[in-house]
Amino acid sequence: MWKLRQHNTEKEKAYLEMGKGRLMARLLSQRECITPDNLDEFTNASYSSLSHPHSLKGTEEAARIFCKTVSEGKSIGIVGDYDVDGIASATMLSELCYSLSGNVFGVFLPSRFRHGYGLSSKAIEDFLTTPKGVPDLLIIADCGANNEPEIQAIRKLGVKNIIIIDHHIVSGKTASKSADALINWRLCDKEEMCAAGQVYQFIRAVRCLTGKVDPIEYLAYAAIATIADSVPVIGDNRIIVKNGLTESTLSRVTSCGLGSLLESNRIDYHNLTQKDVAFRVAPRLNAAGRMYEPDIAHGLLTEKNPDDAMKVAKLLEGYNDERKKLQKQAENDAFDTLSIDKKRYQHAIALLNPDWHLGVLGIVASKIVDAFGLPTIIGTVTKEGMVRASIRSIPEVDLVPVLEDCKNVSEECGGHSAAGGLTVPQENFEEFARAFSEACGKHKASATQHARLYDAALKPETICVDTAVELVNTLYPYCQQNNPEPIFLTPRGKLRQMSLASGKGWDRLSFRIEGSNGNLSSQFVTFRPKVGTDYEGELVDVYFSLPQGGNFQPTVEDIIT
Repeated sequence: MWKLRQHNTEKEKAYLEMGKGRLMARLLSQRECITPDNLDEFTNASYSSLSHPHSLKGTEEAARIFCKTVSEGKSIGIVGDYDVDGIASATMLSELCYSLSGNVFGVFLPSRFRHGYGLSSKAIEDFLTTPKGVPDLLIIADCGANNEPEIQAIRKLGVKNIIIIDHHIVSGKTASKSADALINWRLCDKEEMCAAGQVYQFIRAVRCLTGKVDPIEYLAYAAIATIADSVPVIGDNRIIVKNGLTESTLSRVTSCGLGSLLESNRIDYHNLTQKDVAFRVAPRLNAAGRMYEPDIAHGLLTEKNPDDAMKVAKLLEGYNDERKKLQKQAENDAFDTLSIDKKRYQHAIALLNPDWHLGVLGIVASKIVDAFGLPTIIGTVTKEGMVRASIRSIPEVDLVPVLEDCKNVSEECGGHSAAGGLTVPQENFEEFARAFSEACGKHKASATQHARLYDAALKPETICVDTAVELVNTLYPYCQQNNPEPIFLTPRGKLRQMSLASGKGWDRLSFRIEGSNGNLSSQFVTFRPKVGTDYEGELVDVYFSLPQGGNFQPTVEDIIT
């Protein structure tokens, strides 16, 4: 179901008086985070407007501890996580250490399969209970904020200083109070950031103390992680993304791994877009941790040899192809199961299949949420008889109170408002699923009828490069929550010259829309359901977005007869 996005008539009038065209005035008036007063600041998103690093609580103290450790020649260990945010954070921190000739004890990224999510006791054992000993300073990124027992265990092993840079919810009961410094946007009056965004502010705080660090060398990693982790692209995040994907910033990255990844996937290094990161860069970095080990992606991002970097980049491409295959299999199984008895799922969906690969559960859960509009649990069974599951939700259901209500069934569940994870004995899964569904019904906020929103109706002959450029110069980068990418409607257009091409897990339908004074060349990329050329010559409503850069070829979001 599609519905026209509402707009503010007073703001639209003000934008028109400022000299904005009718289309741009309408788009600006539909976005609450933009006002006539802050338009220039929003549009420019100047790097100089990035908030001072000390405004993020904990960064000043963490920087002092870090710099003291480096100056004394003491060892520094780094713990990250297995997703893009954790990998990027660990990469930034290790590169920071090397740039200052720091004594790096080692970098540890937990395995999705052996260690599970977060700062587990098994991860601590594998990293810190070896003949090598322990580091003097341990920096934990993208996890650790709710691990007080584990932090105390690390202390007992002999680690003198602990810095945590995490963005997950900090619970009063399990908050890591004994860390020497805890950086988390939730502990101060700041907008949401991913771990790598906070690491970037920490690096800037180190710059304030030493004057020897160039933060721009790390900005691209922070931008990629911000997009991959789906945090709101407003405020500091918008500045990081807008400035972090530019050619000048990418050229400052000291390793050649990121460049090799872009080159191997034929991504324009001179015109890297938000969509490129979300759909082409991030999945390949994530594929390492989903299919094998995240260390492979970290090794790529820190590689200095171009030939070796290209080999690893191609290896990640193979992992991503393997991920697509397993994901598609699990998706088909899930949709087949739901098509038989989808009415039984009133408030939430919970599916379990021991044949599903652990690394694709979160993606499949997101696909089910998109298709059915219900919070979803997708699980598999380990060889120990435990269910490992990914949980995804909808905007109307905050998972934090939901999972809190389910703690009596399993303590090993947690996450943030939109996503979470679960570990539970197989015999208890059905009980957890029932408790989860009841809690979702209890905590569901009221919402209007679910509908996708479009911003304006346009005639095919009015679509041009100039319009796309104006959108990019004014609104881009986009934010689903606050500044969504504009979607346009061409009503009752006739489809001509339709052709279908297939690739690894995708189908691309290309066609032209016939208008009274011109045609709109476009493409339709879909993963499910299948599309074909049977609309040739028919009058349809076409919903589409304009390109963020590169060749002018609008992308179709939906076709309705």
